Amino acid sequence: IESDGAKHLKEGLPKLTNLLTFNLYNNKIGDDGMMFLSEGIKLVPSLTSLDLGSIFLGENGCQYLGEALKCLSSLLTLSIYNNKLGDNGAKYLADGIKSVTSLTTLDLHSSKILE
Repeated sequence: IESDGAKHLKEGLPKLTNLLTFNLYNNKIGDDGMMFLSEGIKLVPSLTSLDLGSIFLGENGCQYLGEALKCLSSLLTLSIYNNKLGDNGAKYLADGIKSVTSLTTLDLHSSKILE
C-alpha cells in the first residue's frame, strides 16, 4: 500500500466501527499517505492497537498522526518503529500522545530520534 492506497483506506475506515487492530507494517505509506490515513483513523475511536512500523513516516507525517492520536482514547498499543521521525516528528507525536491516557505500550525503536 502506498500513498494512493491510503486515500482509499481513508474512505473505508469510518465504516469499521468495531475495528480494534490496524496493522500497516512495512507499507510505503509515507508522509503524504499519512495525511489521508490520519483523517480516517480519527473516525475509528475503537482502535486499541495501531502498528505503523516501517511505513516511511517522517516529520510531516508525524504531524498528521499526532493530530489523529488525540481522537484515539481507547488506544493501548502504538508501534511506530523503523521510521525517520526526527526530533520534530517526536514532538508532534508527544503532543498527540498526551491525550491517549489509555496507552500502555509505545514502540519507537529505530526511529531516528536524536534528542
